[in-house]
Amino acid sequence: MWQQLFNLIKLAFTFAEKLQKIDATLKEHSRHIEDLTANQARLYHEILIQRERDAREREREIHERDKEILRLENQRLRERLERLSLPPSTPSKLQDEKED
Repeated sequence: MWQQLFNLIKLAFTFAEKLQKIDATLKEHSRHIEDLTANQARLYHEILIQRERDAREREREIHERDKEILRLENQRLRERLERLSLPPSTPSKLQDEKED
């Protein structure tokens, strides 16, 4: 009978030790999950920021391309005017014509 009681007490202490180890493991896993969640949130935020940067860069490239197209069109029109032998209008000539 004393042996059975001793075995039960020993078993209870063994279960208590195992339960403490399981509790410590759960706490460690909880910390890892919290870290992973925080890292995921940071990555998501960085992805959003990168997408915004990419969108701004695309808009800037489109704007620069449009400016270049306009510059080339202006250049082509000036060359066309020169071929037609028409003098380019200047602001002073426009003012003189308005005064007359």
